[in-house]
Amino acid sequence: MQTVEYIIARDGCTERYSRNWLRHNEVIRRSFLRPAGNAPFCTALFPGYGSEIRRSDVPAWFHFQCAAEMTLELLLDGIMRYTQDGIAEIVHPGELYIIHKGSDTLFEQKSGDRMHRLRLMLRGSLVTAFRDSLRLTGKRVIPLTDPERSAALFRQIIDLMNAPRNDSGAEIMALTCRLLSEIAAESYRNGDRPPLLEQILQAMGKDRNHRLTIADFARQNGCGVHTLMRLFHRHLGTTPAAYREQLRYERACQLLRTTMRSLKEISEELGYCDQLYFSAAFRKHAGVSPTEYRKTHLLRD
Repeated sequence: MQTVEYIIARDGCTERYSRNWLRHNEVIRRSFLRPAGNAPFCTALFPGYGSEIRRSDVPAWFHFQCAAEMTLELLLDGIMRYTQDGIAEIVHPGELYIIHKGSDTLFEQKSGDRMHRLRLMLRGSLVTAFRDSLRLTGKRVIPLTDPERSAALFRQIIDLMNAPRNDSGAEIMALTCRLLSEIAAESYRNGDRPPLLEQILQAMGKDRNHRLTIADFARQNGCGVHTLMRLFHRHLGTTPAAYREQLRYERACQLLRTTMRSLKEISEELGYCDQLYFSAAFRKHAGVSPTEYRKTHLLRD
């Protein structure tokens, strides 16, 4: 990575940007919104920040460590790489990417790729409730049927933020709710998962110590191992074993970032046979040892 040019620390989040991040930005629109004068609407659900930016093809990156807000990024041009809590995904034009509150997310723009994107950072007491009720929890990349329609809604919200009236809070909140609802509808349209698979995923998420086998999950949910494997391949594009290992890696990242527990304690909690095996498995995912990861990502008060 290039040298960090500036760091913003707020609300427990650390934002780091590469040296050339600002120099090659063309800001089309940008706005900050404060809830004062718009309560109660803007304290419940409001976009604290919105922007539309084009960038030249000079490579750059930003890194949100313990993201302070749920952030929606709509990519209109360029092919970008996002890595959230260890899961790397390539995002294409017409796709929306969700950075979840509390996550560790790295954005990378490669050389030769221009970028044009819209961003809204959502705040307020109802953000988590809306996310969960609309089943957006854990969703990251969402292909959009009509990205220009969604882009128009982004721009409408940002423009309202730029010229807020004392009575505009309700309108901004309504448009934000509408945007989230439309994103959720797109998510369902692009492959809503069968109830059986959702049930199995929830069970895997609760098995923090990784004591159960794939056969155990199949038996407990009334299906065969082959059926379970077909569900994962068709709807998630992976195997049950690979999915569970990813869960274990994400949990390891969380523990390393937020606690000072020893590697031995973490490896035992995650069901590894010993600390050395845990360290080897972690390095395979992250490219660095657990100790090196902790030095870079540990959240300090």
